[in-house]
Amino acid sequence: MIYVMQYTVSYNSLMDAYKFASIEAHKVLLNAKISGSYHLYTYQKTYSQLSEKDNQTKTPEEKFYQQQAEKEIFNQGRIVYSRQDSWILNSNDARNIHFRL
Repeated sequence: MIYVMQYTVSYNSLMDAYKFASIEAHKVLLNAKISGSYHLYTYQKTYSQLSEKDNQTKTPEEKFYQQQAEKEIFNQGRIVYSRQDSWILNSNDARNIHFRL
């Protein structure tokens, strides 16, 4: 028996352990992409609202918020638009893995 997070699982093989880890990693990545999508939307909305204002009428705080929103759009976009699916979920690749013990 191996205790992983809140699950107690009996593994029949090392491949089952890798598949389980892959599924759990996929869940974490999916949750990060979902929350990242929401944050990306809010930062884009903030940035577009601040971009509409003329630079001479912006307060220093608004300029700062616009710069921060631009940075966060880049950071959240890297999370949301990256393809990080777990490769081990592909059954064809999983069948081709052989372990030498």
